[in-house]
Amino acid sequence: MSRLWLVELSLAYGNDGAVRRAVQVKRRIATDTEPVGEVRNFVGAMVLTGSDCGIFVTTASRFSAVAQSVPGSAKEAKFKLQLELIDGERLFEMLRATSSTMTAQFPPRVEPDQEWRGPDGRTILARELFNGDIRDWA
Repeated sequence: MSRLWLVELSLAYGNDGAVRRAVQVKRRIATDTEPVGEVRNFVGAMVLTGSDCGIFVTTASRFSAVAQSVPGSAKEAKFKLQLELIDGERLFEMLRATSSTMTAQFPPRVEPDQEWRGPDGRTILARELFNGDIRDWA
């Protein structure tokens, strides 16, 4: 049985009150593979909360083959969900790319007004990241 640490399901709401994004983060301790069960649970939570766009992040180095097939199935399903999977390798690549001169630190909880620095040095609010309101951020 693999141990995991769960960050609660985070939802980002638009000005109209609709759920714009759902984010699930898992920290794997005793395994390097994220199983399909957790990804399917997240898809179910997306449906129940009315979110059509989600990001599932894990510190596991990879997703199981079956878990990797879920985004394609979700896109073709009745609710046409958009799901992105980010494994530990990609997560750390992203962190290295955006903070190459800084030591990566993970906040215990991300608040909507928390500030982040973009690659160009511009200040970005967490709400902008979750709502997808960032323009020209490579």
